[in-house]
Amino acid sequence: MRIKNKNRIRVIGKLIRIYREEKRHNTQNEYTLLRFCDGICTINTLKRIESGECSRSDEVYDELLAKLKLRFDYFPEVDTAVEMMMEPLYEAIEYFDLEGIGRICDKILNLLERVRNYVYYSELYNIFKNLRQYYIDDLTISTGIALRYESLLGIMPPIYSIILKFLIMTRKSIDALDDPNIYNTAIKKLEMINEKCLFLQFFVLKYYITTNQYISLMQLLNKLEMIFLSKENYIRLIDLYNYYFMLYTVIEHGLRDEYIQKVDNIAKSEKIPNYKLSENYICLFDYLFISS
Repeated sequence: MRIKNKNRIRVIGKLIRIYREEKRHNTQNEYTLLRFCDGICTINTLKRIESGECSRSDEVYDELLAKLKLRFDYFPEVDTAVEMMMEPLYEAIEYFDLEGIGRICDKILNLLERVRNYVYYSELYNIFKNLRQYYIDDLTISTGIALRYESLLGIMPPIYSIILKFLIMTRKSIDALDDPNIYNTAIKKLEMINEKCLFLQFFVLKYYITTNQYISLMQLLNKLEMIFLSKENYIRLIDLYNYYFMLYTVIEHGLRDEYIQKVDNIAKSEKIPNYKLSENYICLFDYLFISS
């Protein structure tokens, strides 16, 4: 086969199932198992491919993907280049470095541009495009895209699961304005409480405070404060103090002013972008107004 990497073949097969099911649910009858594989392979062969088994024939993948207007190939040099940029990208997100996030996303998108019509790479292109849109253009993915990304978790390589979870939870945060259970269910389904990535743990903080789990909230706050202080990550530290403020508004009013003072001290001594400070103070006063 052209693609010697069996893991990639398995991923592609599972992606074919996702694409076909999406179209079938849109009442396009030609995407039923029977109609989709007609003239290409047997139903059993399609089922095996979609479950992640490897077919011996490139032509089967070529023809199935052609029905989805995608192409079939493997570009290991692109994979390596993108994966090498993941660590600096996650660091830029951790420090809320918008310039860095935009620059790295642009490099990745430029790499993926020439292969975006190929299966798997089309997914990567959209993922990084959505990430850039969130940070640079202040655009959140739709509920439909969030559902699609949920289906990609466990299929795409683990190195991309952090971005997928982040994008999913940004959408769930908005959808939960009408139904808080949407957010709480997503936290459990995505196993966010066990997630090690620091910037993803802010979603867990929100979950703890909205579900009144104050002991767990305090424990996570104290843990993150120590980490952010040691890393001198002041931009995340002021986000963290927002949650201390919310906590003490509930359980101990006398202590909440201490965290407003901590934010003020950071604002005076560190180079925090004005938009971040404005966002922080708006959150503080909004919460103070709601809780009063």
